Amino acid sequence: MQGQDNPLTIIDLIPHRDGLPAFEVRLAPDHSPAEGAHGIFISERGVFSAPIPEPVTRHKWRILRSRPFDDFGEMLATVERFMNSH
Repeated sequence: MQGQDNPLTIIDLIPHRDGLPAFEVRLAPDHSPAEGAHGIFISERGVFSAPIPEPVTRHKWRILRSRPFDDFGEMLATVERFMNSH
């Protein structure tokens, strides 16, 4: 899931949703806080960052941080901040 040319990931390519709240879009940053996968998830209520350690089939996603947004500009700013933080 890391290092993809296109950071948008089809929801069906996520190994599972255990530990994730509802979301509409997943972005795959080039970095991960640990070995495994990392996603930036966008719902209609907010943006959240969640990693899942390897092996992904044996672990649940864990929410690292989340931030609500009031408008599209706030959502974009949060996504950019989450995508660029290591």
